[in-house]
Amino acid sequence: MDAEGSIVHRSKLYKELWHEPMTKVAARYGISDVGLRKICDKLDIPVPGRGYWAKLGAGRPVQQQALPPREGPSSYIRGRPGSFLRTDDERHAFNVFKRSSDYCSILHAPTSQPMTQAECEPLVRAIAESRRAASFDQRGWPYLRAGGFLTLAVSNSYQTRALLLLNALFETLAIAECPVVGGDGDAFPEAVDVDGTPFSFTLRERSKGGFIVENDMTRALPTGEFELLASIAGGRFPIRSIRDSAKWDVEPRIGRLVAAVRTFALGRKLGSLGMDSRA
Repeated sequence: MDAEGSIVHRSKLYKELWHEPMTKVAARYGISDVGLRKICDKLDIPVPGRGYWAKLGAGRPVQQQALPPREGPSSYIRGRPGSFLRTDDERHAFNVFKRSSDYCSILHAPTSQPMTQAECEPLVRAIAESRRAASFDQRGWPYLRAGGFLTLAVSNSYQTRALLLLNALFETLAIAECPVVGGDGDAFPEAVDVDGTPFSFTLRERSKGGFIVENDMTRALPTGEFELLASIAGGRFPIRSIRDSAKWDVEPRIGRLVAAVRTFALGRKLGSLGMDSRA
């Protein structure tokens, strides 16, 4: 198995999926077969259809679909195995929480690697467009509130990194089955639903003093030091957060943040069911 953080290429994943059932491949990567199927959809990887393995096992002829050519991302970063388990069945809620707690060090879920804004998720492209007309914070940097689910405060010098980071966050949330909710028509979503708890996220660049004057406007000097925070929607204080450090950037730890938020939300859910999550 590849080492943590290694790049798994589209062609390699294609060969694995046609060599053995998706459930076995997904188990090796520490995600559900549903999550793996979403990755295949994003990377345009054809997968065996219903009955393929039964026919193969019975010695009947089967046809393997060719891997089509593709423009754009052709690989993803593989992190440590993680468990993004649903808790719809209350009988298993406690066991799911226990597993989630044991794997609180989950790092990044597999995500695509877009190189340009055009390759990002539609939601990210909409954020980029709205950012053009955003207001400015006290540092002179663009400040955008996208519905109730996202606040973005990043200097223009690091806007590309911010958009790619948000793309990785949204893909990880999708793999973890945490959908965005609310928002009608072209409006931005109001929250991210994490096991029944609405969350919002803030991505901001930290400043350390020092200013420059650009186009008759005083702006703080960009630092490129990011911080990503998760809060209960409408709340004043973050529940979990990650930030750039001397050892780690934010990007490799997005999965850790999402796993921690899910653990928190599940503990909250168990509390509402009258179950002790510490047992």
